[in-house]
Amino acid sequence: MVQDHDKIVISPATALATGSAFSLTVTYGGHPSPGVVPGIGLANGWITNGATSFTLGEPDAARRWFPANDHPSEKATFTFRITVPAGLTAIANGRLVHQSQTRAGVTDEWQEDAPMAPYLAQVVVGNLIVDQHPGPGGVLLRNAYSPDTQASAAPAVADTATMLAFFTDQFGPYPFREYGVVVPDMRAGGFGFESQTLSLLSPDVFADRVAASTTLSHELAHQWFGDDVSPAFWRDIWLNEGFATYAEWLWEDHALGVPLSANIADARRILSRAQPTPVDNPGVDAMFAPTVYQRGALTLDALRRDVGDPVFFRILRTYLQHFAGRSATTRDFVTTADAVAGRDLGPLFTAWLGAGPLPTS
Repeated sequence: MVQDHDKIVISPATALATGSAFSLTVTYGGHPSPGVVPGIGLANGWITNGATSFTLGEPDAARRWFPANDHPSEKATFTFRITVPAGLTAIANGRLVHQSQTRAGVTDEWQEDAPMAPYLAQVVVGNLIVDQHPGPGGVLLRNAYSPDTQASAAPAVADTATMLAFFTDQFGPYPFREYGVVVPDMRAGGFGFESQTLSLLSPDVFADRVAASTTLSHELAHQWFGDDVSPAFWRDIWLNEGFATYAEWLWEDHALGVPLSANIADARRILSRAQPTPVDNPGVDAMFAPTVYQRGALTLDALRRDVGDPVFFRILRTYLQHFAGRSATTRDFVTTADAVAGRDLGPLFTAWLGAGPLPTS
């Protein structure tokens, strides 16, 4: 086994039969350094910010803190064993299954038993207060806050149960056993990240209750679109962001008094100033550009208007059921839509997902 830049090259002593199972143990250590999210300059990887350490793996920064085939289609189950000094708390994806005292401090074992893409792996270490209680449908809701963020964040996060019920009605059953939000004390701001079962939000998101609700709904929707069904390739990221953006519009229309038409009009205004970029292959630097989010969401709205509400939501549920726990491509979604609608929807997707002028209707 040798390390070649950011890859580990392994040459088995004997040949492995096609389709055979094998296990591999990689022992590693060191001080991970952060990277940068392409196009927006946000730090990713393992980040220490003030008294808090957390991870931000999107799009390919998981490998900055643990060995991984860091690709969204390479899903696996995860076990985290994290030892922290007394007085600090660690939280990760899934559920806390064991805790023990050691000479070094406290060791927590977190288990995520649903398939997860490496970039969605999450660990947060800091002075955290963990609050957990049963949610709708038997989902365990567990949230974590720093002492400085709990008062401002917890009232907005309390809407999670209502959001879960709403999105379950729209998209089908919540795909995991747990969900929660972690709001640590950090200086970095202005973002949310949809780690599987545990969304990470910066404290400044909660400065405005309505804006916080929108962000919370966006990250929760990713549990269906992006986490349970992940993009097969990063070119397909609109299957994450376009869908979560449309979901936040649905939530705003349902709960916040913001009609869907207002978000559609805003999206068109934003896109009138955006660089023309294919939604279904935006390139590395435009992965998180408005086109992916806004035009992706408008594509779904155009589909909904074309096929009608019953067929539209049946398309979404069928797509989620068929690719649950796996990865999907844009072609997979289009093929699903064609099959459920019973006709060729290719021209609609070509017009909306391409780099051409924004369709007028």
